[in-house]
Amino acid sequence: QELDSGRSGCISLFELDPGSVVLLAKFRERLLSMVPDLQNVDAEQLFSRLSAIVAPPSKTGFLESSEFRTAAKAMGFNKAEADRVFSYLDLQGAIGGSMHVPRGAATISSKDLQWLLRLHTLVNLD
Repeated sequence: QELDSGRSGCISLFELDPGSVVLLAKFRERLLSMVPDLQNVDAEQLFSRLSAIVAPPSKTGFLESSEFRTAAKAMGFNKAEADRVFSYLDLQGAIGGSMHVPRGAATISSKDLQWLLRLHTLVNLD
């Protein structure tokens, strides 16, 4: 009951980390505003729009943290916010490396944006 502050009977990501959810929702909203047709938007299209800000990224299909920071700054985010969003989106970062086998530079791709499209199904964004 302590986590269910709204007494809705369920716990969402918002109850676990409200600040992160608000930042991700803000990023999602600004990213979606970059595409004309929200009915048929997909992660590839969103990533293409995001990476076009950097043009060209150093590695096709991926954005490194510094490139993402540049794109996020153009979208109105400061460095700290951009770094936080990048860390939330970098799914490989959580599982891709180990102390013994480094995975190289952290990157995000369209696959890392797929779940962001479904954020509204995980938390109420209204």
